[in-house]
Amino acid sequence: MLAQGRARRGDLAAELPRLAEAEETAARLGAHGVRLQAVFAQAMALGAFGEYEHAVERARHGIAVAESIGLARTYGAIGGSLLADALIEWGRWDEATSAVEHALDHTPTPVLQVPLVCLRATIALARGDVVPAEQAMAFTREALAPGVTPQVDRSLPLRLEAELRLAQGRVTEAAAVIERGLADVGLRRSEWSTWLMLAVGARVAAAGAPGLLDSLRRRAAETPATGPVLRALALAFAAEADRAGGAVARAPWDEAVAAWEGVGDPYQLGRALIGAAEAAAADGDRPAAAAQVRCAAEIADRLGARRLREQAEWLARRARLTLAGDPAAPAADPGEQARHQYGLTARELEVLRLVAIGRSNRAIAAELFISAKTASVHVSNIMSKLGVSSRVEAASLAYRLGLGD
Repeated sequence: MLAQGRARRGDLAAELPRLAEAEETAARLGAHGVRLQAVFAQAMALGAFGEYEHAVERARHGIAVAESIGLARTYGAIGGSLLADALIEWGRWDEATSAVEHALDHTPTPVLQVPLVCLRATIALARGDVVPAEQAMAFTREALAPGVTPQVDRSLPLRLEAELRLAQGRVTEAAAVIERGLADVGLRRSEWSTWLMLAVGARVAAAGAPGLLDSLRRRAAETPATGPVLRALALAFAAEADRAGGAVARAPWDEAVAAWEGVGDPYQLGRALIGAAEAAAADGDRPAAAAQVRCAAEIADRLGARRLREQAEWLARRARLTLAGDPAAPAADPGEQARHQYGLTARELEVLRLVAIGRSNRAIAAELFISAKTASVHVSNIMSKLGVSSRVEAASLAYRLGLGD
């Protein structure tokens, strides 16, 4: 535990070997719980420093160990949350969703399901679907009932709720959620949870809750930002807070863009690029604004992040920029057109192509290396988004969209 704390406070290179040593010692002694805590502490420390690929490897390793010794419902679920979180930040959203589904297949306790359903809903919300977020909120309220729930990290559900209300235009409610989070004694002890909350709060303030800004700035001033990820969050917060206060300066946004480029979190980079493009346009630098907004749109398209894409399109219209490429470029991929038209994720598009050629849920699961239950969920979601009532209708529409072989 001491090594984990030191690693997250900045001494990653020195403390990772200690965590690895703790893992090896616990494995020799058969202390499975301690071993898995050491593995997951490595994953968390690596993720905190933007080492997402290594964090994913550690989380997958921990899940495999947990499943091999019969702890899939407990430590496997904890590892599933860490894996999904790292994959989201790495820009592997479909893999993150699959990781969540895999963990939920083991039916962990409701408390351990909370971060999983919230992470899944976070992806869905970024892709334009608010229903999973509402469902996650309802599930969280029941699972974390006052007086009966053990201590858990409450920052993720709070951030999801604030993001949801912001997406719905319910800014006052979003601000109230942020205020509640900042007042939470448990969250105050974590600089990680605090900076994540502050980052969301700054966007809420910029959306029309200026009364929130002073309390956000006070908290930011007293919260250290250790490591590249927290520093990037702090820079993005500072730029967004200036925007909420009526200033649109280029330098803070350019610093945030550079920080997120160094970290390697594409979604956060896309958000920073939108801010930088707005500031460049206000400064009269249309070529820079156009390049930045196009880059943000490309990131949004790659992730299927509809909300980010809509922000890029809004800014392009407002600043009279174009997101279109070379007119002589080849026609758009029908799969990408289908994704945007119906809000399909990349994974759902893969499943729809297989439905179109007559694959069963079991065959889809085998081909995509997912569980049959997960395949069934994907098919149900696809049919709902397409507005069809049967697999035959889904396959027929897929052919009309040009997705069939």
